[in-house]
Amino acid sequence: MLDNSKLRISSNSSKLGEIEETLSINSISGETRLSVSLDGSFLLDALKSIKENEVKLSFGGPMRPVLIEPSENSSYRHLISQVRTY
Repeated sequence: MLDNSKLRISSNSSKLGEIEETLSINSISGETRLSVSLDGSFLLDALKSIKENEVKLSFGGPMRPVLIEPSENSSYRHLISQVRTY
């Protein structure tokens, strides 16, 4: 999290290299300085299956699953477990 309006997503792969993307967010509540590690392929699968332009990410804290759902329609929900990074 860069500030209350930007989210930084980064990926590091020995095969593909390093990628970093900064996205705008509409709103945030709760902890604003949270760092999580997810399997990128699981995250992409969840985002591809949601057919809306905006998604809602809910974080329960360090090492808790991340809930991904459409912003306007909560009929689809996807949970992704975090991975440990050292």
